[in-house]
Amino acid sequence: MKKFTLLLYLTGLLTTFSFAQRPEYNDLIVYFADGNLEKLLKQAEKYTTADDSRKDAIPYLYLSKANLEISKGGDLAEEFPRAFKDAVKYAGKAIQKDDDDRTMYNANLPHFTAVKKEVFEQIRNLVESNDYGRLMGVLPLMEKIEKGEIGTAFLKAVAKYQRGDKSGFRIEQKEALALLDNFDTGSLVLSDDDSIEEAAKKKIDREVFKFGIIQYAKTLVVMEETSEAKAILGKVKQLYEEDKNFMKEYNKIVN
Repeated sequence: MKKFTLLLYLTGLLTTFSFAQRPEYNDLIVYFADGNLEKLLKQAEKYTTADDSRKDAIPYLYLSKANLEISKGGDLAEEFPRAFKDAVKYAGKAIQKDDDDRTMYNANLPHFTAVKKEVFEQIRNLVESNDYGRLMGVLPLMEKIEKGEIGTAFLKAVAKYQRGDKSGFRIEQKEALALLDNFDTGSLVLSDDDSIEEAAKKKIDREVFKFGIIQYAKTLVVMEETSEAKAILGKVKQLYEEDKNFMKEYNKIVN
């Protein structure tokens, strides 16, 4: 009995010790601060396979940060041609492994905002160049970092229509409209209470939402469904009455 009790005690002690030895990731912080991206990638990858850290969000966060920096150009850009896609992929994995309070996400909001902004720039460039084939491959990147992104949902419908898939358009249209019906547009309103980081995130959210809605409305006009285009623009107009670009497109269709 004494041996059994001792065994239980030692087992508990070892368990407690293992939790106490959970990595603090100071090495990743230092590598990133020093700009040592190769070492950062290697060490962060090790953490993603180690038993005591593979379920943590932080190693994936730093894999995303490293790849985003590499994607901006420099000595490592040729060696890592998929750096941007990997930055998005690991950002998504970090979000998945975050706790219920989104502690990691909120503490690193500028990074996730930067990733979303870069994805959106790619999306906008592809739309403006009418490259809807490539657009279909880029739109899923947004879903990795922002589940239920409404602007992107409407752009999926637009891309389907532009590629001649009218049934696909209707499917994506239905999903996008359902998201919009359940969306609190008040979450996009800038407030004096917003932190600098929160305001920056809202601004890119507003841009993605606006762009998706406008492109969708234009598509409805081409489809000779102008009344529906007017209705959806009217639904979101209050958010963008001070936005000259939105009002320009609004007036073209509504007035």
